Amino acid sequence: ALPLSGVLDHTLQVVIKPGAGTQLSLELRQHSGGVEVQATLQHGDFNHLNQNWPDLQQRLEQRGIRLAAQLLVVPGVDMGRDLGRIAATGRDFPMLSVADLDDIARLSIGTTPQQALQFPASPLRTTSLAGAPPTLIALAGHDPLHNEGLAYAERLRADGVRVEVLAFADMFHPFLGFFAASDAARRASDDICNKFSLFLRA
Repeated sequence: ALPLSGVLDHTLQVVIKPGAGTQLSLELRQHSGGVEVQATLQHGDFNHLNQNWPDLQQRLEQRGIRLAAQLLVVPGVDMGRDLGRIAATGRDFPMLSVADLDDIARLSIGTTPQQALQFPASPLRTTSLAGAPPTLIALAGHDPLHNEGLAYAERLRADGVRVEVLAFADMFHPFLGFFAASDAARRASDDICNKFSLFLRA
């Protein structure tokens, strides 16, 4: 282990392989305000990573590394969602249709569709979210996952987790990727970053 204490500006990169074919890169950056941790799935099975995430988080905590907060932008937290109910609204959701959601679930779950009804594929269906870090959730009004994100926020609150929701009624699902082309998306992106920086400093 490489100690980070006593260094004003230092970066440590760690590669974790929780299973065959799955590789997670952690970048720990220390500065005068504290330590930032950025996790990137470089390649592999995201579901396998989800299954091993609690153990990974416990190991990090044993080394004094705790998640200060989590940011969820237009999160999909229920692979077992009722697509028929979403379709019945008759709404047109730009760039994320009901058919897209069906494909995502099928490709993510594969030949074991029963996994869609349980954790970790569907965090909304877990028995408890207690112990999760403070959470900021950003939702888009023209997004089929909007109500799902609200439901997740309520679950977090019910389990004693600090949670705040930023709702952007005029945005669609992938709005965060349009900050360079849209003034409204850029303002939303700025709002998210400013609010999340307060979470990290709390």
